[in-house]
Parts: sequence; structure tokens; C-alpha cells
Amino acid sequence: MTRNCRNCHFMASDLNRHGTIPKTLSKEQRELLEPERGSTWGCYKRIWNTGNLPQDHSIGAAEKGAFKVKMLENRRESCFFVEYQEGMEWPAAEDLQRLQYENRNLKKSFQNAKWALWVAFAGLVFNALVGIANLLFK
Repeated sequence: MTRNCRNCHFMASDLNRHGTIPKTLSKEQRELLEPERGSTWGCYKRIWNTGNLPQDHSIGAAEKGAFKVKMLENRRESCFFVEYQEGMEWPAAEDLQRLQYENRNLKKSFQNAKWALWVAFAGLVFNALVGIANLLFK
């Protein structure tokens, strides 16, 4: 699955409406990628938002096209991506994101530890070979 806004659970609507809880977008909204008039779409984690879209139909085709391109752009590791799962609430998505982040860091730490062990092993082998060479050529 591509790590883009369309596939992220944190893509939300009604971000700037006071007194309302932002809503995660439905599958249908994610497929269309066309915000309703007067709505605000954005990242629940505050990576970006559209601002308040105009009430009329003044958004041109170019702006809509640019918006869709931005939503489909691969974010890689530059955001708080959690794959969209229908019915999941915000706190659960935040916990899942935190667990994914910690797991990624543990994997990196484990890889670094493995490399350090290989380097230490190579050093011991080299030291043993130098010791044997010293004994043989004395």
C-alpha cells in the first residue's frame, strides 16, 4: 500500500470547525478526493490542511488536479501514516501509529547492533590471526 494521504487514517474533514470532532473520511470520499463546498480537509496530526474551501464552485480544475496529486503523493517516512481502517477511532489510530514508530526504531536499533557484533567478531578474528602470525614468525 502506498503511503499517501488517500490511504492514511489521519486524513480528516471538519478540522477547523470549532466545537466539532474531526471525522475520518469514508472510503467513498477517499476515492473521489473532492471535498464538499465549505468543508476543511486535512491531516488530523496537523501535517497539512486545505483551509476553508469556498462555499461556491470557484475551485477550478487546475486546483482540484493539484489537490489530487498532493493526496496521492508518496509520503514515505515524512508523516504519521497509519493505514486507513474503517471504524477505527482517533485514539486507536494514534496508539497504532506510536507502536509502528517504536517498532521501526527497534528494527533500526537491532540492525545497528548486528553490524556492531559483526565488526567486533571481525576484530577478534583479525587479532587472533595477528597473534598466530607473531608466534609463527618469531
